[in-house]
Amino acid sequence: IALSITAVPAFGLPAIAEEPRDSPAFTVSMARPSTHYLHVAMVCRGVEGQTLDLKMPAWTPGYYKIMDYARNVVDLRAEDGRGQALAWEKTDKNTWRILCKGEDSVRVSYDVYAYAQTVADSFLDDSRAFLSPTGVFLYPAGQLRRPVTVTVEPHPGLSRISTGLDPVEGRPNTFRAADFDVLYDCPILIGNQEVLAFEVRGIPHRVSIVDPGEFDREKLTKILQRMVEAAISVIDEVPYRHYDFLLLGEGRGGL
Repeated sequence: IALSITAVPAFGLPAIAEEPRDSPAFTVSMARPSTHYLHVAMVCRGVEGQTLDLKMPAWTPGYYKIMDYARNVVDLRAEDGRGQALAWEKTDKNTWRILCKGEDSVRVSYDVYAYAQTVADSFLDDSRAFLSPTGVFLYPAGQLRRPVTVTVEPHPGLSRISTGLDPVEGRPNTFRAADFDVLYDCPILIGNQEVLAFEVRGIPHRVSIVDPGEFDREKLTKILQRMVEAAISVIDEVPYRHYDFLLLGEGRGGL
């Protein structure tokens, strides 16, 4: 069983107030899942200077391999706040320089090919979408500490979102991260996964399972609960508000 670990799905969690307007905001859609392309729209406000460098990480936390995610990015386009096209150039294999001409609002859209079944790659077909964040979300160079929001537009027929990101109050399927490091540490699973639940020291933990089939659900949750309790007994604290295990089936690894 491949295991990807993040935080608990948004369902039933306290919502978080919306971030300031200058936070980078993403919208991820999947209108044609059979093509295996995710569509990403990114809005950056409060841009300063004549250029904006957007970068994509080359690796993902905990997965010790250069992944070269930028190779999956195609059809990048940029425009200003009025919808006028902005020129851009590729300055290295994972950096796009937008020539923003002093505009303080820039919108960038691009597609991401997602058809690799590992815990460090994104995947999309008619049955589910798995977003490995480092391979999906660009970040403004030098601005990893900025808060981020992500809105997911699931394909019809995909009913559940499991992610460690906190929900934004009043905005369905919209989540926030305190900064890009948190975003990159929280995979997003969109599908019809089964969700099991348990608590440790009052903290909710959930287990989201793709195509679970027949197995002993009670045994699985008890094993994971004992693992969590053992880890917490070592560090003597619970450093999170919620936690989720994502079981992906043929993910070929653990993360």
